[in-house]
Amino acid sequence: MLAIGVLVVALIGVVADTTREKITEVGDTAPDFMLTTDTGQRLTRADFGGKLLVLNFWATWCLPCLEELPSLNEFQKQLAPSGVVVLGVSVDHNERTYQQFLKRAGVTFRTSRDPEADLSSRYGTFKYPETYVIDRNGRVLQKHIGPRDWMDPRCWPKSGPCSKHLSGISHASLGGAANPGRSRLSAGWTRWKGPGMG
Repeated sequence: MLAIGVLVVALIGVVADTTREKITEVGDTAPDFMLTTDTGQRLTRADFGGKLLVLNFWATWCLPCLEELPSLNEFQKQLAPSGVVVLGVSVDHNERTYQQFLKRAGVTFRTSRDPEADLSSRYGTFKYPETYVIDRNGRVLQKHIGPRDWMDPRCWPKSGPCSKHLSGISHASLGGAANPGRSRLSAGWTRWKGPGMG
């Protein structure tokens, strides 16, 4: 009887563990994916065309997401020649609103829409924005919850896990240490918001 009780408890533990969402953390192997960008390019976690993938989950209805987009856009412009690829995956349901926003905002990094949030849920992301910095081997080097100023050099310490992937990039090209992150984010948001967006 005791053996049956132990087996039942073990079975409940196994079932509970398999139904729990996996949350991707720093050091984990990032879940694989294959998606098509808004320009028709097929990307995978292993073949994204660079040294470092900055995978950003966001939405047009998420004000903190919109707040960080200008610095993320500038980050892509500055670091693309060094092999940094920014991929923004939106969970917007309304394609028309999403496309209008991209056009109005002048987003230059790669974008894709995942209205069912399949990819973000595989990463364990349910609040936005959330960003994963992934090396070409699929290892998560950084995870950021909430908005940030991507041009702030403090986001990219010279001795951090991304340093070997960003060698040769001066911190001056990231905006210099004198730029305060929050005010830069706010200034970016003020430039980007359109009619009816706050």
